Amino acid sequence: MRRAAALVVALLALPGHARARPDTPGTTELFRFDPGDVVESHPSPGGSFRVHYTQSGDNAVPALDEAGEIGVPDHVEQVAAIYDEVLDAYVGRLAFRAPLSDGSLADNGGDARFDVYLLDFGGSADGSFRAEECGRDGARPAQCIGFMVQENDFAGYGYPSVTYANRLLASHELFHAVQAAYDTSEGSVIGEGTAVWASAAFDPSLRDLVVFARGYLDNPGRPLDRPLPGPIDPFSYGSGIVFRFLEERHGAAVINALWEECVKGEFLAALDTVLARDHGSSLAAELEELAIWNLYTADRADPARAYADGAQYSRVAIEPVTLPYASDPPLRLFYASTQYLGAPPGGRSTVIGALAGEVPESVSLRLAVRRGTIVTLAAGLEADASGADEVIAIVTNAASSGESARPIVCLGDADEVEACLAPAMPDAGTSADAGADASALDPDAGPSTPAGGDCGCSAAGAPAGRGELGLFALAALVALRRRR
Repeated sequence: MRRAAALVVALLALPGHARARPDTPGTTELFRFDPGDVVESHPSPGGSFRVHYTQSGDNAVPALDEAGEIGVPDHVEQVAAIYDEVLDAYVGRLAFRAPLSDGSLADNGGDARFDVYLLDFGGSADGSFRAEECGRDGARPAQCIGFMVQENDFAGYGYPSVTYANRLLASHELFHAVQAAYDTSEGSVIGEGTAVWASAAFDPSLRDLVVFARGYLDNPGRPLDRPLPGPIDPFSYGSGIVFRFLEERHGAAVINALWEECVKGEFLAALDTVLARDHGSSLAAELEELAIWNLYTADRADPARAYADGAQYSRVAIEPVTLPYASDPPLRLFYASTQYLGAPPGGRSTVIGALAGEVPESVSLRLAVRRGTIVTLAAGLEADASGADEVIAIVTNAASSGESARPIVCLGDADEVEACLAPAMPDAGTSADAGADASALDPDAGPSTPAGGDCGCSAAGAPAGRGELGLFALAALVALRRRR
């Protein structure tokens, strides 16, 4: 359900449960027509939707009627036409499944068309897709029929225009109906993230992706399939930027293929399958590249290197540290996440990075240097820091599940990194809580999918370790010192 700030939570029914509609006599739905409302309906020009509305009382739509069908308010005609346009984009241009038909339901709004109900939300919300029956007529348990409820006039909501609001609501919420034709158990990250992505794919002038990207960029150290706790989660909505990244790298068809594959298994594993099968890549490779792209946003944007619209996104969160740096305690790095450490070089012409301790194969370290607003990626673990304002360490755990890694991150000149690495050699290993999985991020955060769902987040064994990495880094330092 969308709040006044344009946030959405899809409210889903339990499998086999029929939900009363807003015009069903005696309904207990939170948002519904009043008993005295005269409810009318208007079919969309394309024939796929029926818009239900009233012209009196608190739920009345704007009365203006200057164009189109006589007696039908212009607002209603606009809503109907926009839903047709959105469906054509999703099913026609982007080749997603259409929302499931409600033709087999007894209470179906009058026919098999997808139903949109215009109601007064009083500023508390602005609309939602409502799943009303799941697993019907041999469908998978998480495939759901549903309908839409949407704000009747957007008076006082602060959108640039009513047309903008109608386009945003229709595009975001109808994509939840599209998702319900695949699987409603996927969880909020892929659910809300791809819905935010879909609105921008439908109409690039809609700014939800730009506005919400900060929710992800402020929390890059969070596992990609693990939402923040609470009813409105900025991380889930902000993950729309991840799906934009995938689209810019591989085309919009990668999102379509992801939803088809995700029906068979959990989100990150499905993404890995799609990337390997269709694009010769992998989840690990894409997570490492995503970590680099996220440096090129806001005033540091570089469309030739990363996001086409990077200047519109906020900066990724970078933890300030001081050189020489040795993470103490070891850095806690969850699966499918990245942490950024930034430090002024402090007069060092060269800054070296290294990882020590028990370092899983899934963990990588890259260095970048910032001079003003120009970010330059180092070719290896030795960065030219001359004239730099900041050296940035990018530490990524590209595993798709499992226990958190606890690498020791060393940053400084050759002598400082050698001193950092030396104590780690005799007793390399994980710290006492290195086995804590992502569920420990928040005591109130549940898994990304409902219990029993096909797609979600699950804990698996830790990736194989490579405790020798510290020794390798130490040997590399010796070679670097010879070149000084």
